[in-house]
Amino acid sequence: MSRQSPQLPGSGLTKSATSDSADCHICISTPPVQIDPLADVFLSERELARRWGCKAKTLSNQRCLGTGPPFVKLGRCVRYRLSDVLAFEAAGRVQNGKAST
Repeated sequence: MSRQSPQLPGSGLTKSATSDSADCHICISTPPVQIDPLADVFLSERELARRWGCKAKTLSNQRCLGTGPPFVKLGRCVRYRLSDVLAFEAAGRVQNGKAST
């Protein structure tokens, strides 16, 4: 035999317990979270250099000058978020000899 599952006040959580055991279970119902598939993809300096057909030193120079794509520094490692790289590439696109906006 089981007892009713009362709602915890002000939380939207339900507490349930059975008479057979002393365990309490808290059930949390949350809506699904939309995750951007590009949000967690990072490129190393070498991977981006290979993608762009340049040397890693070129990317290093761009970081120092502030002219390259945004980057993340994790300890000593430099990483480029793929979504930032795609946005940087799109911003530099030229059509009919004029920069696109």
